[in-house]
Amino acid sequence: MPFTEQEILAQLDAAAANYTFPMLDNGYLFHGDQQLTLFRDSRRWAMLIEIIAWNNRLPGLDGLMTIAYTYGNCINGPAVDNDHFFGFAADNELPAFPEGSGGCLGPQAHSIRVRNSVIPIRRDAAHYAARGIQLEADGSIHYAAFMRGLLPEYARHFWVTRAEIAHKLPADLPEIFTMAAWYHPDVAGEELPGHTETFRQLARVLATGKAAAYQPTVLPNTHWANWPDGGGFDEAV
Repeated sequence: MPFTEQEILAQLDAAAANYTFPMLDNGYLFHGDQQLTLFRDSRRWAMLIEIIAWNNRLPGLDGLMTIAYTYGNCINGPAVDNDHFFGFAADNELPAFPEGSGGCLGPQAHSIRVRNSVIPIRRDAAHYAARGIQLEADGSIHYAAFMRGLLPEYARHFWVTRAEIAHKLPADLPEIFTMAAWYHPDVAGEELPGHTETFRQLARVLATGKAAAYQPTVLPNTHWANWPDGGGFDEAV
């Protein structure tokens, strides 16, 4: 076997120790959604973890981004660098978060554009309340609340394509497994991926090629509500 579970976990643990593994309560990033995909063949393995988040230093739509973390024995470059950040959202005619708005939706914007799709802006409080999203005291919609109100319905517009990530992850490597939720380590609390059932089992899937090796007994914790410290550092608004 060209790679082992232990080698896979060692790479993931080293990434966590070097702060190049997703930290869902990153003080500069409001967490939105996530997706994890495994790839392998007889010689190569790779893992792609995509995070939709909003950088609190960029309260305009430039702050809404997809971060694509890549690991494996065939990855070009580091697990994450500037080329792993993707911005797919843009204003549509009017600025959604105009300067001086305090990081809240402007009153005039009616939609945003994500790739080639126009997505309507929802302002009704019931839409957000149904998702457990708290608005500002005056009813204003903060950019983190707006992002979370888009998900998961519009998440598909934010995932990277194989062509977009081909400079990091070989385009010919077969995809074998994908999932939207899992138990994620508390990296800020020094919990390593290799200490979790999730990533031990995923390493086994990669090493054996058998998706049935993933049989979690621990409930997922990737929902943004489980990471309240995300985006908690001082914001630039």
